[in-house]
Amino acid sequence: MIAGMEVGGAFLSFQSSIGGVTVNDEVWVTSTDSYANRVIATGSWAVCVEGVGWRAPPSIRLYPGAGVTLAILTQDASARHVLRLDRPASTYIIHQIPVQKMEFISGEWPASLVPLSIEASGLTSNPLICTEEQKYALEDVQVELPYSCRTKAPHTAQPILDINTGQLGCTIIPATLIREASEVELCAEWGVARTCTKVQLLPLVQVSSMKLSLQSQPTSFTVTGHPHALKLVRMTTSPGLKLDIDTKDGEISVLINSESVTCGIGWVNVVSKLTSQEIKVEVERECEVGCGTLLGAIFSLIRPFLPTLVTIVALAAGYT
Repeated sequence: MIAGMEVGGAFLSFQSSIGGVTVNDEVWVTSTDSYANRVIATGSWAVCVEGVGWRAPPSIRLYPGAGVTLAILTQDASARHVLRLDRPASTYIIHQIPVQKMEFISGEWPASLVPLSIEASGLTSNPLICTEEQKYALEDVQVELPYSCRTKAPHTAQPILDINTGQLGCTIIPATLIREASEVELCAEWGVARTCTKVQLLPLVQVSSMKLSLQSQPTSFTVTGHPHALKLVRMTTSPGLKLDIDTKDGEISVLINSESVTCGIGWVNVVSKLTSQEIKVEVERECEVGCGTLLGAIFSLIRPFLPTLVTIVALAAGYT
């Protein structure tokens, strides 16, 4: 056995001397061992494996993406799972250890994703073992998770894996559009393990205007909704815009000011965590006369140097 050989094989050089004559040659030697990667995980965790076309035991579900395969552990028992790939010859070993605790993560979460913590002894990473590049390669991949979720009728719940955030949990699917706030129980079950929590179903927040112009003062809009949802509304802006925010009586008033005179379209991004909304308000910026034309663009470029140019012109005029 030759240690350190590549998976596909390698050229090996040989040299021999007989009677003062040296002979050199190269021989292609194929590898007899598959390259092995290893990872430690627990039940319901998901592991990214480079490549597609892997074969796995029945307790592992495989979901191929763009050059990456997602392996989900569907049973809660200690095991050594060997995934095999024929071309190139590779193996990937998942050492599974038993689940010690399954519970919902405390905090205020949207009904669209209430995250679960599934823990095992000695494991500290999140339940999705993937790099950022691998997550991108798994975009739009739909998976089936081994645990179940339930909530109060007529609403339903189902397991969910958010590949972007690396969280798994339960999502509540409302039977109808939520118009009034209510609290429901949400439970997750897997074998003998069971955990429950309370989740608020909140109506969507509303924005008074989706398009505004800084040329029409005052430039403002309001965000309305349930007071509990409004507490976790956050806003960001494009460069050059400044917000004055006032919250009272279940309403957020937003006054938009410009920090610089710039042409084009800006935006205010309104993010409501508890209703899983992201709303973009377009803002038409203040424009000078001629802005957007070639003359306006030239003027914008030379404006910072106008005092210097005026001084030079005055000095030149004094010498003539």
